Amino acid sequence: NWIQDDLPNLFGPGRGAGVTPFDVIFGSIGMLRARQSGYPAEQICVAPVPVNPRRFHDRPVSGDERARYACDVSFVSNHSIAPEAFIEQASVSIPPEQARLLRAIDEDFAARIARDDVPATQPRTNALILQIAQREGIDWMTLDHCDALRRAVVDKLITLRFRQEALEAVSGMGLELRLYGNGWENHPRLARYARGPAAHGDELRAIYQATRVNLQLMPTGAIHQRLIEGLFSGGFFLIRRTAADTCGDVYGEIEAYCLQNNIESDLALIAAADTDRRVGAHLERLRERLFAPGEPYDGLVADFELARARGFPLDARGLLPRYDDVAFGTTGELAALLNQFLHDEAARREIAGPQRSAVNQHFSYDAALKRMFDFAAAHFARLAAKTNQRSLVSAIDS
Repeated sequence: NWIQDDLPNLFGPGRGAGVTPFDVIFGSIGMLRARQSGYPAEQICVAPVPVNPRRFHDRPVSGDERARYACDVSFVSNHSIAPEAFIEQASVSIPPEQARLLRAIDEDFAARIARDDVPATQPRTNALILQIAQREGIDWMTLDHCDALRRAVVDKLITLRFRQEALEAVSGMGLELRLYGNGWENHPRLARYARGPAAHGDELRAIYQATRVNLQLMPTGAIHQRLIEGLFSGGFFLIRRTAADTCGDVYGEIEAYCLQNNIESDLALIAAADTDRRVGAHLERLRERLFAPGEPYDGLVADFELARARGFPLDARGLLPRYDDVAFGTTGELAALLNQFLHDEAARREIAGPQRSAVNQHFSYDAALKRMFDFAAAHFARLAAKTNQRSLVSAIDS
């Protein structure tokens, strides 16, 4: 069984009840969410979406392809609606009070994004929505209401602002920018850069490889299928920084503390933080950067199990060599990096090569299938041993 998205028919009370001892579950799945839904933890193998290295590879594209797709900067996405148009569109279907709140959220979040403080997780986004609602005099909203609003409109609004602020900055530099995907031709400020949709496979590979600088603009963290495919293809990327990609060192400190002190639950970790200043400081740093101040992280200790089972990090700084050399938080930092790398092919190759090797080691079909088959073989070996043991006990009893 493969699980990738947090869908209501896959997650929720009792959703894992149909899993038999003869099933194994693969995919991107949080351990706490899995347990809450009744999935057996010992039958879950963490396997991020893999990439086909026969489709996305770094063999040189043809001269015609390079001439067709060569440009300074490119970006691939279907999130092409302008933020102000999205707010106007969303406001039609919600009460006026919530439409006013949405405009206040956009103003607040746009300023945060501009100063390198994008809300990168659901808990932090919900907490900020609640703060803004209270500031606007909307005192009936709870965190559940905030979560519903986040799911419906705010997450997409954050994505639009996070991406398009960077794209408009590139536009202002007078560079040759190309935007691939549906709808860019309708954007009020970026339409002239629209190049239509790009076919998954050879065309995308040619775009990644022929572009001097590709952009990865993901507010929830850079490690995503598009970035992996682009690196497999030999592309060079500048990556917009988020807290989700730069807290790996803090996670590592907390995980080490949990292992050393046999801490197996969030409640035990929170209790330990009350008496140990060092771990308390680490948790407070996570709360400030990723979660709601004063609120515990739900599932932190459980997800350490997944990280150990996976065997490699999923934050960009932890996974990609020289991440800090290509990461930017503000449009000023983006402009500086573009000036540094656009006309320095040797520097781009020096960074892209090791990054490609890093993702190829963990995200290729071969690597993913080996991980899956090894996990399944170990699970069924344990199951066979238990079955044989029960058979032996039954024979003795009879």
